[in-house]
Amino acid sequence: MSGGEAGATRLTASLAARARRGLLLIGLLAVLLSGVHLLWTHYQLRLAAMAGTLAMVAELSAEHVDDTLQHHLAAVAVLGALAPVESDWPRYLGEVRTRFPAFVTMLVADARGDVLASVPALPAGSRQNVADRAYFSEPMRHGRPYVSDVFRGRGHGNEPIVAVSAPLFDAEGRMAGVVEGSMLSDDVVRIRTGLMARGDLALLLLDGAGQVVHASAGLPFAPLDRLPPDRLRTVLEQADGRTLHRLAGLYADGASGLLVATVTPLGWRIAVIVPEARLRGELLLDLFKLLLPALLAVVAVWWVSARVARRFVDPLREVIARLRLFAFHADPQPIRLAGAPRELAELAEAFNHLIDRLGRAFRDVNQALAVQKRLREQLERVVAEREQEIARRTEELRLAVDALREDSLTDALTGVGNYRGYRLALDRLWAQALERGMPLAALVIDIDYFKFYNDSLGHPEGDQCLRAVAAILRDLARRERAELGRSGGEEFVLLLPDRDSAAAARVAEQVRRAVETAAMPHPDSPSGRVTVSVGYASRGPGDERGAEALIAAADQALYRAKREGRNRIAGAA
Repeated sequence: MSGGEAGATRLTASLAARARRGLLLIGLLAVLLSGVHLLWTHYQLRLAAMAGTLAMVAELSAEHVDDTLQHHLAAVAVLGALAPVESDWPRYLGEVRTRFPAFVTMLVADARGDVLASVPALPAGSRQNVADRAYFSEPMRHGRPYVSDVFRGRGHGNEPIVAVSAPLFDAEGRMAGVVEGSMLSDDVVRIRTGLMARGDLALLLLDGAGQVVHASAGLPFAPLDRLPPDRLRTVLEQADGRTLHRLAGLYADGASGLLVATVTPLGWRIAVIVPEARLRGELLLDLFKLLLPALLAVVAVWWVSARVARRFVDPLREVIARLRLFAFHADPQPIRLAGAPRELAELAEAFNHLIDRLGRAFRDVNQALAVQKRLREQLERVVAEREQEIARRTEELRLAVDALREDSLTDALTGVGNYRGYRLALDRLWAQALERGMPLAALVIDIDYFKFYNDSLGHPEGDQCLRAVAAILRDLARRERAELGRSGGEEFVLLLPDRDSAAAARVAEQVRRAVETAAMPHPDSPSGRVTVSVGYASRGPGDERGAEALIAAADQALYRAKREGRNRIAGAA
């Protein structure tokens, strides 16, 4: 080999090595820049998606808390507008509590704060006054429904509770007291926290006074705590429902968190929190997904650069050979680089291969975003279904209240149970007697010579007489724990649970004597005063003739008392 040929070989080898290094450097730089750009872009997308998700969950959580409180507030407000008689309050409270199981307690208090009825009921003989509670004083002062801040209740283990209350109006529309229901503070957001726990999200809820109502597990707060004057408190005070905040030491174990805070329509503040480690984990997974294609791309670039270098050496040798021929021949042949277009095509194919791998990385990112979108849609569907369930239950309560209003069970003249109320009480007490294996007694009471009383003194005086007798019977029924109803005209029925015939006779004589002792004047009665005749009967659960036979027997006994001269009692045969 001549010196010129050796120099050309060294030059060619040097240019080939430079070409390989240049191509490899270009490939590495392209992969590095693309990877950094993709990672940074994806980090920004992750932050934006996280902010959007937390903002949406915060808004939905605020709506859920407000809807829960508003629906329970509507229940006590409707109940306060009914103005039922005092004896019906336990039943009304029980029905509302059945439809709204979040109520752990419910009560009705008069204008002085004395509890008239409660569910669960107070111990026998005990009294309670709630005039010192805000849920009593606020409705009484402003005449509007009220949602309390969280406070520690007197019962149920002194657990933190939230109360909703509304003014109670009597039949004439005057404020007569307060209806109140209490919920455990955790029950205000129980469904919401159950859903959020599946997504590794935490919830912090503050009331209008800045007290903690609920804090998810892992947060260093408990109900009734007040936040220290730190950055978390500032973020909650300036909550806008959009801005994503990063706070160090947010969790009890010192971990950092990302949060979005918003304000509910009632003025409570709610923060939805996710561990910052979750975002870092997602970014590490994204980095791994980018590094693997990048590594494969580097290998591909090295292989392509080697092939390109080999293809580059041969054309250069061909150029040198052609140049030598040009030095010796005056008529040189055109320089043709055989295969040069194919080499360029291979280079383009290598870049296409690299772009294809980078495209797969982009598709992985898009798939991750699609999964996140599906999760958000699932959460929205669950929230929508819960809102529909709340609306359905609210409609059921409205229909039940309308039915109760239409089917009043109280006699308008005497204030005791009307015929429908008496029949319902009879069916209920007879069923209880069968279940407990105890007797049930019935007293049928008729005012003597009442037609003559009406004819002589007029119907207004007759109505007054009915009210007076009903008041005497109502007082006696209260003492005997009996059910009283007006079955029609001047006839009343007194139902006595767990009484045999002897006990029924004793109560019947008390009824007769109480009316006679009242000494109400009756100008057309032989005795000159209002008296009653009473027929009584008692039947045990073994009697297959049923409740109708019990009333029929008491009726027959009443007729016998009348035949024997009135103002007396008679028992069933």
